[in-house]
Amino acid sequence: MGEEYYFDSITVNLEAIIGIIFSITETYPKETAGVLFGYPDELNEEYVCIGVAPFQTAKRRDREVEWDNSKENRINHVGRLLGRGKPIGNFHSHSYPNNQIMEADPWPSPEDFKSWISSIYPVEAVIGVKMHRQKPQRKEQVWKILDRPKNCLKACVGRFELRFNFFTLLDQKPQKLEIYCPVINGLNYLWYIYQLSLQDLLDFSPKDRYTIIGKLKEISQADAEIERIIIEKYD
Repeated sequence: MGEEYYFDSITVNLEAIIGIIFSITETYPKETAGVLFGYPDELNEEYVCIGVAPFQTAKRRDREVEWDNSKENRINHVGRLLGRGKPIGNFHSHSYPNNQIMEADPWPSPEDFKSWISSIYPVEAVIGVKMHRQKPQRKEQVWKILDRPKNCLKACVGRFELRFNFFTLLDQKPQKLEIYCPVINGLNYLWYIYQLSLQDLLDFSPKDRYTIIGKLKEISQADAEIERIIIEKYD
């Protein structure tokens, strides 16, 4: 491993979460993978993830995904040029189609760990995903950071149920990172007040969408602050 820092928490913005969900829904039930972009925030002693890039040409199987390292390097270079910070890790999904029971707390498999430890990245994200046959009727929070299992972000989008875990390495062993995702308060606000999901939001006209997103940003200014820090730090 070539990481320069060790932190025990990560802040993840809305763009990164949406990018991962789009990637998962495209490839399900096969696994997906990609790069996490961001930076190590030394002041607040945490990792910050501001965006992702999925591997579109990866070779996919039901329980495995492989990609070309040269293409990953190309993505990383372009990500820096676009002001997305630097690559801080990879993400990949664990799919549970048909009647398979989804892990409550998805962790890297032995094969995942072997690949990760040979990389230069300090962060690895594992997302468990299951598509239910019918859209569940939900009265509870649609987005929630769970206490049990600890530090697991649960998201429900349409028929998809997802569980996000982020890890770093400590003494060559996976260590779960504490997740901060302030924008979920805004997403839950939209759900409670307007009964709008993220999927519903994407169906609105651009004008109405900007109005609703403006309300969301009133609830959580975290993403805008992250973008400001990135511009100042890397431009």
